[in-house]
Amino acid sequence: MTAEKFFDNFGHLADAPNGVKKLRKLILQLAVQGKLVPQDSNNEPVMNLVEESQRRKKQRRQGRSTHDSMRQSRREAQSISAKKQKADDRHRPAASDCVT
Repeated sequence: MTAEKFFDNFGHLADAPNGVKKLRKLILQLAVQGKLVPQDSNNEPVMNLVEESQRRKKQRRQGRSTHDSMRQSRREAQSISAKKQKADDRHRPAASDCVT
């Protein structure tokens, strides 16, 4: 079916029983097949795009786990610092003890 014939008969197709549903299915099928727009042979293959997407996703996950590890290390350091501060406070003489 040519585009001209399609558009000439669009009203009949849309008004037919389940016509809109069938048109949607047809349009989706044509889109997946790459038949709705002219194809550029200079475009890179889709598998290259998929591989690049997977590589970036993996890097984000690794970055997130590294970030989580750094955050955990920071919390541990703060906890140790707080414990040291409490211990120092216990051994520090009170201000009233320093009066001469």
